[in-house]
Amino acid sequence: QTLEYLEARDVQGNFDSRVINVLQKYFNGRGQQAEKVIADILPEYRNGVLGPYLMLIAGNIAVNRDPVASLVFFDDARLTAPGSIIEEAALRRSIIATMQAKQPDKTFEYIRKYAVRFLHSPYASQFADLFVNFIVESNGTVTHEKIAEIAELMDPDRAEEIYLRIARQASLRGEVKLASFATEQVAGLASQTGETSRAPLSKLYSGLAGVPGEDVRSASEALASIPNEELSPRDIAL
Repeated sequence: QTLEYLEARDVQGNFDSRVINVLQKYFNGRGQQAEKVIADILPEYRNGVLGPYLMLIAGNIAVNRDPVASLVFFDDARLTAPGSIIEEAALRRSIIATMQAKQPDKTFEYIRKYAVRFLHSPYASQFADLFVNFIVESNGTVTHEKIAEIAELMDPDRAEEIYLRIARQASLRGEVKLASFATEQVAGLASQTGETSRAPLSKLYSGLAGVPGEDVRSASEALASIPNEELSPRDIAL
């Protein structure tokens, strides 16, 4: 609506109709229809102020069709707009693209770049979702050392939250070693954060991780010892 409002009042002809065409299709979820147009105008705008924005859009359009090809656009966007919301978005989208392309080494590389530069972004929660999904769905190919490397870049509260989320997802998927590792890290961080309200969750996920093990009785007793009032309805159901 904003774009249409501005375009209708552009009596001086300042707007490039080709760019308007790309944006209208992109905003309306028809980005694939604009792929050829944006490819034609990118060389013209590449080194200008609109270049990084158009590169980001080109990457977003290409990512589902060809995630590897989209990385060229995302890399260009972030390198020509360092420190901006464009770089932040391009890094997040690069993580998604490399996950889709099943390139775990590259995924980890982009995750590390994001953790170094944008942990305090308003969109960092989306990054956290991607990081947790990447770890849990890696089927053990991401080492505990690499997980800890990223967590050490975070403040203790944020790291504790990430580990709890990893522990929950790993427990649900039966990834016993990963869940145990994550709950051990939470226990180690508790002294730094002084946060006691998360202790029942850590105990819950630790207990869940132990259920498939040999000592199921101890795991069951640990779970039963958690007072219901310290858990949410969702966790009680779990």
